[in-house]
Amino acid sequence: MPNNRVKTSKALQSKKGKAALSKLHPHSRRAKQLTRVGLRCDKLSHEKKERRKIENSKVNRLLWFSLSLDPDLSSISLPELHKLLELYLNRNTDQLESERSERRTGRPKSMIQERIELELERESEEYSTGFVLPDLTSPQNVFLLRQWAEVHSGDPSFMPRIRLIRIFRDTPDKIIEEQKGAADSITLVSSSADQDQSMNQPLETIDQTKSFSS
Repeated sequence: MPNNRVKTSKALQSKKGKAALSKLHPHSRRAKQLTRVGLRCDKLSHEKKERRKIENSKVNRLLWFSLSLDPDLSSISLPELHKLLELYLNRNTDQLESERSERRTGRPKSMIQERIELELERESEEYSTGFVLPDLTSPQNVFLLRQWAEVHSGDPSFMPRIRLIRIFRDTPDKIIEEQKGAADSITLVSSSADQDQSMNQPLETIDQTKSFSS
C-alpha cells in the first residue's frame, strides 16, 4: 500500500500536494492530515519569528551599552553602571513626548506610542526584579563586549562569551551573575588554531542565587 502521507510544507507546496489538496473532500481523513501539516508549519514559523525577535532584542541591548560607554574607559563602577542603565531606560523619551504632543484630544494612541510605553513599563519592571546587562565593571568583559560589537558586528553566536549580570533598582549594591561568559579570555577568538577549542568550551553551570559585591 503506497504511503501518501504528507509531512512537510515542502510537500504541500509541490504540484502533487496542491493537486491532491484541491481534489480532497473537506472532511476526509487526508484533508484533516494536510490541515494538521499546515497548522504545524504555521506554528513552527511563528516560533522561529519569536526566537529571532528575542535574539534581536538581546543583541540590540548589548550593542547599546557597548556603544554608549565612553571609549576612553576600560570599565566603570557599579554606581556608574546604574546611571548608564537609567539613560538606557529613558532612551526613547524624546520620541515618546513627540508622539504624545502630536496626538489629538480624543484620538487613540499611535502604535509607536503604545510600543514605547509598553517597552518602558516592561523594562522598568525588569529593573525592579533584576535587569540583565553586560558587566561593564570588568575591564576584560568590556574588551570582549567591544570586540564583539566592533569586530564581529554583534554576531549572536558570540553572545554566550560575554558576561551578563543582573542589577536591581532597590538594592543598588547587589549583583547576580546571569551568564558566566568568558571574561578570562583575552579575545573572543585569539587565533584560528584555538577557535574550535574556545567556542566549544562548555560554560559552567550558573548559580542564579550567587551574589557579587562591587
